[in-house]
Amino acid sequence: MKKIFLIFIILTFVITAFNPVSANAQKITIYINDQIQIYDQDPIIQQGRTLVPLRGIFESLGANVQWNQTQQRITATKDNRNIELTLGSNQTKINGNIHYIDVPAQAINGRTLVPLRFVGEALGATVNWDRSSNSVKIYSSKSNVIKPATPTGVYAGIFDGTISVSWDYDNNVDYYHVYFSNSYGGTYYPFILNGIKAKLDYGIQHTSVKAGETWYYKVTAVKNGVESGFSQIVSATMPYPVNNKSLSLVADNSQRTYLGKATTNTYDSESIFNEYGSYGSKYGSYSIWNSYGSYGSPYATYSAFNDYTSTPPILIDAEGTVYGRVTTNSYLPGAIHPNNLYEVLQRNGY
Repeated sequence: MKKIFLIFIILTFVITAFNPVSANAQKITIYINDQIQIYDQDPIIQQGRTLVPLRGIFESLGANVQWNQTQQRITATKDNRNIELTLGSNQTKINGNIHYIDVPAQAINGRTLVPLRFVGEALGATVNWDRSSNSVKIYSSKSNVIKPATPTGVYAGIFDGTISVSWDYDNNVDYYHVYFSNSYGGTYYPFILNGIKAKLDYGIQHTSVKAGETWYYKVTAVKNGVESGFSQIVSATMPYPVNNKSLSLVADNSQRTYLGKATTNTYDSESIFNEYGSYGSKYGSYSIWNSYGSYGSPYATYSAFNDYTSTPPILIDAEGTVYGRVTTNSYLPGAIHPNNLYEVLQRNGY
């Protein structure tokens, strides 16, 4: 038994010792010209070296990257620079001159990773490792650090159920990036396409936006891999839908006692949310907000606030179709908590 246990310890040590990627490595953030980058493959630490995704960074710096599947070779060009490297090889070529890298280029999750230092050598960029923030900071070569003009005419509006963001197009710009946030002073994230920051020409549509949400946007221009400053911030709010149907709240008794109109229009005299109306007042006889009444008491049979009732108020349309039950009894099918009812109605246009 001791022998088996000893073998297990030795095997565990061998596996751990030769695991090339640090298990406790923190997420590494990449900045290019002080702009945060997001790729579908994060940097890793291997053999004490930081490996970064080649294509994403090279393209962000303005290089054109080509992949030769047969030769397992990557070729990148920018201005007067030509870079070649082969997967699994420590040897690279920059303008025909051979250079060696500490850790060979390798494919991880379908992406080519190379040592961080190689990025600087290959494209003449300045590369810094910030240990305190666990981040990589890359700056384009000084000869190319001429920021393009900040985008103008930035606009955000509603179009066909999405938020459309556009700006004035400049022929002297290579492409644009758009950043978004759910708060004006919050963190802005770039739109991602195929694992890298989306390269845009004229605009973008922000889909999957929910009704009532407000989103904020700012745009940058990129020329020769150098990104401009941010444009002015613009925003748009997705409106709630308008539903022409009318819902009523009624008691689940034989008389179907009318308890008011289920509408978020608080000016409607019959709205259950009009606190001055008969059906929205906490004193109204037919109000579910009257904690002493037949429809709001925690003890009443037909109350919305009775946790145990099986006959709470129900939502119906003009044809009598039941849309749900307004109740604190969460075990009932179609249960909508009274305190959540306004949001549910608003989201559905009532």
